[in-house]
Amino acid sequence: MQSAPTVFLYESLIYALFEIVGHKLRVTDGR
Repeated sequence: MQSAPTVFLYESLIYALFEIVGHKLRVTDGR
């Protein structure tokens, strides 16, 4: 029962990290 919340948290963290990295890369590429 505690496995579901953990997976959800990890997925959310990965998604946020990807978005941040992508934004940083885009900003660097723009410059």
